[in-house]
Amino acid sequence: MSPVVLAGLLGLALPEPVAVSQAAKDGSLPIPIFAPARPDGRVVLMLDDGEPVAGLPGGRTGERVRSLVERGCVVAVMGTSGKVDPMQAGDSPYEKAWRGVFSQAQKVLKERGAPGEARLVFLAPGCELADPIPFYRHEGRELMMDVAYHPNAPSRGVVVRVQSGMFGADFVFRAAHHGYATVEIPDPFAQLQLGQEVPAYARAVAETLRRHSKPLNLNGAIAIGGKSKHGYSAGVLGANREAQTDRRLFQAAIVVTDTLDPATRNDDFQAAGIEPPSGSGCPDATFSPFHLVKPGGPAYYIRDAHGRVSRQSRRMIEALEAAKLPYEQSWYPGEAHYVPPSAISIVRFLDKYCVPDPQ
Repeated sequence: MSPVVLAGLLGLALPEPVAVSQAAKDGSLPIPIFAPARPDGRVVLMLDDGEPVAGLPGGRTGERVRSLVERGCVVAVMGTSGKVDPMQAGDSPYEKAWRGVFSQAQKVLKERGAPGEARLVFLAPGCELADPIPFYRHEGRELMMDVAYHPNAPSRGVVVRVQSGMFGADFVFRAAHHGYATVEIPDPFAQLQLGQEVPAYARAVAETLRRHSKPLNLNGAIAIGGKSKHGYSAGVLGANREAQTDRRLFQAAIVVTDTLDPATRNDDFQAAGIEPPSGSGCPDATFSPFHLVKPGGPAYYIRDAHGRVSRQSRRMIEALEAAKLPYEQSWYPGEAHYVPPSAISIVRFLDKYCVPDPQ
């Protein structure tokens, strides 16, 4: 079915959607993109609600797409129709299948004059998208967060992802399928270069989400995660504390990175026979989860992002053990707390640790 016919069936008064890469080799999972004339910067990557994307007008998928586009979103739809089991063993298609789609969506935003960088939203079946929520003021503009939440499911926590395009997106979709709300925030180091404002930024993220827990059906628990240099940022943000009470802001941190202690990073690379990459975006040792973690902090999920420098992961685990913090890691088979590296392992980690603190 052509994109033009598909748009007609969905009842969308839109320009012709852009047909992009298939999510399945046999071409059975098309991912069309729909866009308003004036998008506001949000890019929604959406899975259908168990019916074909090319369903009859008024179907759930079509109604959701129409509503999101009317609200200013660029929307890409993967028509799985039950063909993808989000909790199956092995890799799901989410990260790789969406990469080309996201690039196309970014071009649409640029062509249509959308402000700022793309704000990525992961919308699993049963999720709704909240209106944009301001959470931090930076260089004269309000930063917005877009929360995808489950209004009709049992209350659960929220997974915050440090922005990194599609890199490491798989665990976010799996968490969303498993009932967690999800939200993406700009990287405070790589994108915003906040420096000494990072603790205030971490507090703003957590406090904003907790203020909105009731209307968004959240239970008050928050996990933060990221991959590569964004995993490093997630580790730093996760270790920060409330300003007045010194209580933890986050219940769990998902840190998929090869940099956890910037002071020893280059030495560890060289000891492993690897030339330290330049332009890593990592600041000085002042900002290091290795030094920031302390008793009463969040649980950590540790994994080397690139399979290169386990010494950095080992240093972080030593710091967590010294602080008596719970952790799981997927880098040292045969050692305590090892779990197989997969997005499913991360969801199980969330189930165990992303729970509300005792009152």
